[in-house]
Amino acid sequence: MNDDNQILGIINFDFRHVYPHVFWVSNWISDNAYPDGVAYKILSVRNELLDKAELVLVRFFRDGGKEVLHRAHIPLKEVKEAAHFIINGLSKEFHLDFLEQDFHTARTLDDFHALTSKYGWKMNPI
Repeated sequence: MNDDNQILGIINFDFRHVYPHVFWVSNWISDNAYPDGVAYKILSVRNELLDKAELVLVRFFRDGGKEVLHRAHIPLKEVKEAAHFIINGLSKEFHLDFLEQDFHTARTLDDFHALTSKYGWKMNPI
């Protein structure tokens, strides 16, 4: 896909300089504010040229909606520390558990799809 036809999402990677890194995915919870349930994901993408990462906190709704709650650009070496800071806060406040999904070895889209399958994702073709 050339850059003119690029589909942008919450996070983006080009498999040239920008790659998926590590994601953390919570369990689903429901409460008075979200009776149908919500889950949280922390997504990180690394830029190998800049040795930086983008870290994004997203709230997911059962109806498929998504809400970006926080986005930060940080040094790559600080990704796990920053993610665990967020995880600790959300876990205490909402009694969440998070699973780590490591994508740092994905160098191609096929690699990424293989890892998403390993983690149980259901991907729809574009």
